[in-house]
Amino acid sequence: MLVVVYSCEIIMKELSDSSLGNSARKVPMENVDSIFPSRSGGGVRLESRPGCGLVLGLVLIAWGIEAADYVFGWAGLSLDVWGIHPRRLLGLLGVFFAPWLHGDWEHLLSNSLGFLGLGFFMVAAEGKRFMRTSFLLILFSGLGTWLIGGGGTVHV
Repeated sequence: MLVVVYSCEIIMKELSDSSLGNSARKVPMENVDSIFPSRSGGGVRLESRPGCGLVLGLVLIAWGIEAADYVFGWAGLSLDVWGIHPRRLLGLLGVFFAPWLHGDWEHLLSNSLGFLGLGFFMVAAEGKRFMRTSFLLILFSGLGTWLIGGGGTVHV
């Protein structure tokens, strides 16, 4: 996993140095050669921006939550009740919980693959706007589901 994150960082650095990522600004760092001699790039590093580790971390959180849901399912409890309940006031809480909940492992795998692929490109292109953009997507898609979803159902 460390190799994947490191490889993503190298690719993102290349993208940000190319015409695709001109928004990245280089800032000098003191003593970076002594800390990371092979990754320092001559004592210059890109400004702080989210990387592939963030995308991978979010996917791992989703897998951890699905594992917890699986374990709780054995006890007759399900985290899926925290999904979106359309047109119910308390169902609005599900707008923020639903992105982390999945119907089954296949659903989670499908979402994980798509999120990893698209998330990587979004982080490379958008950088610091990744979290804000993701939040707005979650909010508006969740509200849309809350407004038009079938009554008496739970959407995850």
